Amino acid sequence: MSGFVGDLSPKQEDKLIKIKEILKDVLTPEHDDHLLLRFLRARNFDVNKTETMFKKDLEWRARLGVKEIAANFKLPEVCDKYWPGGHAGFDKDGEPVWIEPTGMLDVKGLLQSCKSGDIIKYHICNLERFMKTINEQTQKLGKPIAGFTYIMDMHGLGRQHLWKPGVDLYNQITSILQDHYPECLKKILIVRAPKIFPLVYALCRPYLSSETRKKIHILGGDWKAALLDFVDEDVLPVYWGGKATDADGNTMCSSKICLGGEVPKSYYSQDVDIADDNMTERDIKRGSMLEFKYRVTKPGSFFRYAFKTKDHDIAFGIKRIESNGQKVKILETTRVNSHFVLQDGQVELETAGYYVFKFDNRFSWTKPKKIMYMLELLEPVGDLDEEQVSSKALNDNSQTTDNKQDEESNNKNNEINKDVENSVKEDRNTEKECNVMENDKEVTQEKVTELKEVVSSNDGSDVKEVENVVNKDTNAGQPEGIKDNLNEAQGEEKDGDTGGDTKGESTKEEIKDEMAVSVQEQDEYVVVNSTSESSTKEENIEKSIENKEESEKEERNDVTEIEEQVITV
Repeated sequence: MSGFVGDLSPKQEDKLIKIKEILKDVLTPEHDDHLLLRFLRARNFDVNKTETMFKKDLEWRARLGVKEIAANFKLPEVCDKYWPGGHAGFDKDGEPVWIEPTGMLDVKGLLQSCKSGDIIKYHICNLERFMKTINEQTQKLGKPIAGFTYIMDMHGLGRQHLWKPGVDLYNQITSILQDHYPECLKKILIVRAPKIFPLVYALCRPYLSSETRKKIHILGGDWKAALLDFVDEDVLPVYWGGKATDADGNTMCSSKICLGGEVPKSYYSQDVDIADDNMTERDIKRGSMLEFKYRVTKPGSFFRYAFKTKDHDIAFGIKRIESNGQKVKILETTRVNSHFVLQDGQVELETAGYYVFKFDNRFSWTKPKKIMYMLELLEPVGDLDEEQVSSKALNDNSQTTDNKQDEESNNKNNEINKDVENSVKEDRNTEKECNVMENDKEVTQEKVTELKEVVSSNDGSDVKEVENVVNKDTNAGQPEGIKDNLNEAQGEEKDGDTGGDTKGESTKEEIKDEMAVSVQEQDEYVVVNSTSESSTKEENIEKSIENKEESEKEERNDVTEIEEQVITV
């Protein structure tokens, strides 16, 4: 039996009677059988779990003042104009359809323009309206309404959507939907998923319940025809394969569906920082550096970072170590003004292999640096057994499109679907997953590899073991599985690059380059390097370099390396 009103088994009927008896002191007229059955279905008709979930929901609503928000909250203009999505109409079963151009979401711009709490309230208002619409349709059609159909257009999805505060906000909204509006989602139809989609989805998937994941349909190149299996053409806008338009002929029905887009900087009112609780703090000695070495197993992974320093700048860079020992620069080692502006960004790792991430303070011979950082290796999700991936999403992306933009999107869709298929095959043979229960949500913890850190001194005489840390991100609810995954660490420097047989050696020319003043734009911040620690004249630099080389030769034998405990899950 479906578990809806009018379609209950004797056992389900009994559970409904029991939960009504248990909750009789807190039930109000709005808590009808339709609502109670949503909570029961969300907990597989387990009465005790349903009671806990329902009471937590009542407490949350009272604490937040949900009724007051729904009745009187004034939506921020920037949310109303730039958070994409809208109610397009009703599907073939008479249930609401919400279309969201997710790829056009500028979450960073929105968070710089209004409070995250106001964005949460904005979504609560939308959800309350949807519940009202569902109840009205139930009365109008005389049958239970399963929920709304959610169409997510991923065209435009990119690395900007990996930004941690934005991902955390989206996951928070998802948790509210599942915990306080249970079973109001009928299905999720994902169209035009680009190459980066499995990676972005990997950051959100742990926050989705198993039942929610089963409602996800990833459509392929024939997605327009597939949408018409669920939604009538007179409801679906022309842009998404239907015949509906606005009165002025707009094919995207922008009068009903907000199209999102980049938020104008005129709306910006605040900077968005990452909470210190989500960052690890370290001291880097003068003339020293802090390195991390990661083993990347999946091409197309991303490295997400954020860091800041106290009082002084630091240099940061990324390199890949080839099998022959050659070092390939991925992100040029550059001094950044991290003591003024939080440095954050994402770097795509196109090939598998070993990567070294370095915080470099060797240019400073007088000042140690205190750094707070968050480093994460993000790998695409591989196991999509619960989600419903269309066979045509993997094999056929030949759908004729209406414009060049759609054609390019389909080409990207073809690439990512092949990636998904290959990742699924690979992961079934190479990966194991750990399930962690947190706040009644099933969290799939991704693979954690070994983490080691080495601080190597300028003269090569002082290499200290540093504590092995995985930033757990507990406040943000971030799964541990995508934290600082580190396999081996090397403190050796031969020519200013990571890896090599000689500690801390660099050619004179390379050291001059590292000490030189440079200006570089990185991750939307204009990075102007401080010259306070490297403003000596060139002849003094030459003398210092010579002294440094002699000191290294005398004391190199004192260097010891201590391997760290390997973190296993």
